[in-house]
Amino acid sequence: MAFDILKLPKERFLQEMAARFPDTSPTVHQTLLAFLRVSSDVLNSIERYFEKHGLSVGRFQILLLLLRERERGINPSELAEQAGVTRATITGLLDGLDRAGLVWREKDSEDRRGITIRITSSGIDLMEKILPGHYRRISILMEKMNSTDCEGMNLFLQKIREGLDDLE
Repeated sequence: MAFDILKLPKERFLQEMAARFPDTSPTVHQTLLAFLRVSSDVLNSIERYFEKHGLSVGRFQILLLLLRERERGINPSELAEQAGVTRATITGLLDGLDRAGLVWREKDSEDRRGITIRITSSGIDLMEKILPGHYRRISILMEKMNSTDCEGMNLFLQKIREGLDDLE
């Protein structure tokens, strides 16, 4: 679905909400709704691309992290932290990737309880197949933005991140 500014709440509705709820700013609310809608549309597009290659966004992210660490491997808890997911989630992601032959678990030679996760040659091959199209799609998506736009967007996103921290 494409972003459609016409489907966002109208200024009049947002003004009514601001009158009822004093902490509401129509401009801020509309900006956040537009951001959420575009974010959702971008994520859906990315998900569809990865699904064509038999991956979810989560599995792709794990493979990308493992590709970066292919020389040393990485333990599951560190992988979960880097991916921003729980240990239970990482276990499920790794189980699926292992069944698909894209990763393998190696026992740690120094710690019998420890495991190192590594990307397999099949996983590397899949990533080398997927990445050019993925990066091309990102370039197409962002081609209307110049470096000043990108810097402004990064600042905008950082401010949202800081606001999110304040919610917790």
